[in-house]
Amino acid sequence: MKKLVCLISVIVMILVSAACGENTKYKAMIFEISYSKVLSDDDIEFSLGKKSVSFSREDAAQTLSQSINGNTVEGVYKESKYGYGNYFVTDRYKAENSADSTWFEVDSDGMLAGYTHKRSEEKTGKECTEDECIEIARAFMKNIIDVSDYKMESKYDEAYDSYKIMFTKYVNDFETMDRAYVSVDKSGDVYLYTSNMLGKVPADVSTDFDLKAVKSTIEAKLDVLYENTKKTHDKTEYIDSEEILSVLEDGTPVLLVWYEIEYSKFEGEYEICSSDKIGFVVEKQ
Repeated sequence: MKKLVCLISVIVMILVSAACGENTKYKAMIFEISYSKVLSDDDIEFSLGKKSVSFSREDAAQTLSQSINGNTVEGVYKESKYGYGNYFVTDRYKAENSADSTWFEVDSDGMLAGYTHKRSEEKTGKECTEDECIEIARAFMKNIIDVSDYKMESKYDEAYDSYKIMFTKYVNDFETMDRAYVSVDKSGDVYLYTSNMLGKVPADVSTDFDLKAVKSTIEAKLDVLYENTKKTHDKTEYIDSEEILSVLEDGTPVLLVWYEIEYSKFEGEYEICSSDKIGFVVEKQ
């Protein structure tokens, strides 16, 4: 009898959980239009950082000393920006007297968010292996933030004969926007470092997203946006490419979801194909 009661309780819990998932409502807002023949920037509904947009900030420190890889760098303020996917401003500085054109940027908490300097064209001494470059990248990041729990990936950059090491935080199997990229020359020199939302996505952030419902919400919106396109083309297809977990400034968990929209029509024996790429911010209502 006890086993029967327990079984019934489990079934009820499953049904309730399923019902709650089905009733969850989501709001999808366009934050990025990578390319499109149908939509324009006027259709963007939510503001997240863009790499290309910079501005001057009057209350930024005009000079700043920053410890970078064990060295103190003196920088002069040049500009500010919202890094891609960031809700916060980063300030950019240039080391005026450096021979290698050093730039660095710090986030709103004063943490190093980016760094670059001109690579030396001279190849001298022993070349570092991929594993050695990874350890150099880990040591560089250790001075900024603990990335021991981040997923690490390494890619060889043939054009620059270097390795690009990526550190990405995952929460409950969700890839997050919390990440860093470190480029290490085979000489062992860290010549480029960039980051997005680094340290800003909590390890306990909610991942309770119904991906099926999220997809339905976005595609219902696309049906409206591409209503005329469907009428004038023979085929229209939605392809969801990736979902990345992030948070807004107030701590609200969101999914950043990108869709490829492919549409085509026949003109005689030829099929004329076009495609758009749209990014959505999705949050629970």
